[in-house]
This record gives sequence, structure tokens and C-alpha cells, in this order.
Amino acid sequence: LILGMRLSLFDFQRVKVDEVDLQTKVEHFKVEVSKKANVPKESLELVYCGNILDDDSTLNACGIKSGVMIHVLKKKAKEVPKPTQTMSEIDIQSLVMAFRALTMNPSYRSSLQKLSRPDILDNIILITPGLSQDPVAISMIQDPELLVRMGDIDTVRRIVELHPALAEAANHIAAAVHEEAIAAPTSTQPTTSSGYSYSLDALSDDDEMDSSQSSDSQPVGARHAITADQLASALASASSPSPGVNQDSPGITSEMFSQAMQRAIASVVAQQPNTGEASSEPAPAQGTTQLAQQMQQMRELGLTDDAVNLQALQLAQGNLHAAVDLVFSGAISPP
Repeated sequence: LILGMRLSLFDFQRVKVDEVDLQTKVEHFKVEVSKKANVPKESLELVYCGNILDDDSTLNACGIKSGVMIHVLKKKAKEVPKPTQTMSEIDIQSLVMAFRALTMNPSYRSSLQKLSRPDILDNIILITPGLSQDPVAISMIQDPELLVRMGDIDTVRRIVELHPALAEAANHIAAAVHEEAIAAPTSTQPTTSSGYSYSLDALSDDDEMDSSQSSDSQPVGARHAITADQLASALASASSPSPGVNQDSPGITSEMFSQAMQRAIASVVAQQPNTGEASSEPAPAQGTTQLAQQMQQMRELGLTDDAVNLQALQLAQGNLHAAVDLVFSGAISPP
């Protein structure tokens, strides 16, 4: 047999081995190879035709015949993961104050948006031990709405307990975003929850035409959609037990949710200005329908606690993906 030894990148040697019993197990054959390579047999891999030879198999069973070449490679040493440092209470408070300071800068959301870029995310994973093994933490880093919650000290304490790598990465993120926010020009233009600025000049011709046409047929108040806060208030009212009634189940039933929807709709209608003209079309309940669909989708994912789901949607400002990540991360305590 011929051994093709490549123990380093630029070192390749051919070594001939005579009188090899092909019925010998690979494990025993490795002992002889290790003597010629001066490398412990535990650090060697024998490869033939692209396949790593099993220690318990014989050379003949692996298809090896006289005159063929067996490649000898050195195993790659496994990287020992660095232990994640435990954050003290002082470190937690410092992290919370850093994120609260970031929220005071108008451009911090647009800076957080850049964390979804693959190159920046890879750098954060590289400098944070243990982060690559925590997919939930990586998902939260890519969502600015969830990172904003790092300004709440109770949330940070739970994250330190459940996802310590995320807490350590948050320190790097806070420093990087702080520098980015200082370097970026301050904008007085309001931004949305997604970090994008909107301007009247940015409207297209079609948007202006649709707006002018709809303004003649619909009152201004008809555009108000039900918010998550309004639904939460109505849901709390619907779930409160009436006097003299014994309520056995503390959970939120489908009837309670339906009543909360109706009360929220009534609240929105009551807030609409009276134009003095009867409208032929009812006020659109697009926000209600969307919120109900989001709650149903979260139930289908196995998130059955409606109170926690609703709180997550409030914190994520209607972003379903962010709300699901927030619930799965355990950052929200059940009421």
C-alpha cells in the first residue's frame, strides 16, 4: 500500500508500506501509520476514494486492494467554546441605561436596521462566544423592535438568564449603534417603527390620486384602525367578572375575545368626528381583522396564552414575526 500523508497544508509525502494484511482492522492499521507519521493515531484520519475509513471495518471491507493509495490526514482540532461571562447587576443596569440613551437619538432605529446585514451580523457572532449556538438570540438581534426592549431592566434580567450570549452581544451592539447614531446626521423627520422616514414629497402620483378620491367619499375618522392598546383595554373589560358571578376559568375565552373586538370597534367609532353626513359604508375594520388574524396565527403556532400574545403584539407594534420571537424568547412574563 501507498500512504499519501498530508499532515500540513504544504507538506505531502508518499510512504510505501509492505506486507499489509488486508484483513486487518483500520484501527490496528492506524497504529502502524501513526508510527510512520509521528502523530498519535487518535489525531489521524484515513481516507480512501473520498470516504473516511471506519475503525471497526477491515481494510478489505473498505475496498482497499494492494497497490492503492490511502490518504492520511490530520484531524481538525475541535474548538472549545469560550464560556459566556455572567453579567452582574451593575452590568445589567449599565446595559439598560445605554439602550435608553440610544432611544433618545432620532436615528437610532435606522442604525439598528443595519444589524440585519449579513456582514455585520457575522462580525457580532464572531466576537460573541456562544452566540452562534443560540438561534433565538440571533433572531432577536436582527429585529430592531425586540432590541428596543433592552431598555427594560426586567426584560434584560430574563434575557441574561435565558440567553446570556445575547446580553453580551447587546453590549457590542449598544456601543456600535451609539457611534453610528452620533456620526449620522440628526433628522427631525418622524420615523416609523421600522426605522424608515416618510415624507409627503415621497408620495407617488397614484397615492395622491387615491387620497383625493377617497377623501370625497369617506370621512377622515373612518381611517382610524383599532390599535392593540384599545383591544387590550376592551379585553381587560370583557374578562373582568361581573358582580355576583362566579368565574371559574381565569383564561381568556373566544367569547371574551369576540366581545373585546366589538367594544374596541365601538370605541373607534365613538372617537370619529361627526361630519354631519351619513356614510353609506361602515368604518373599515382592517386593523381589527389583522389583529384577529395575527392572534389566530400565534395560536396555530402553539402560543395559546392570548394575554401574552396580545402583550407581545403591543410591544412589537403589530409586527407578527417580532411578536412570535418575543414570546419564544421568554422575555414576557405571564400576567
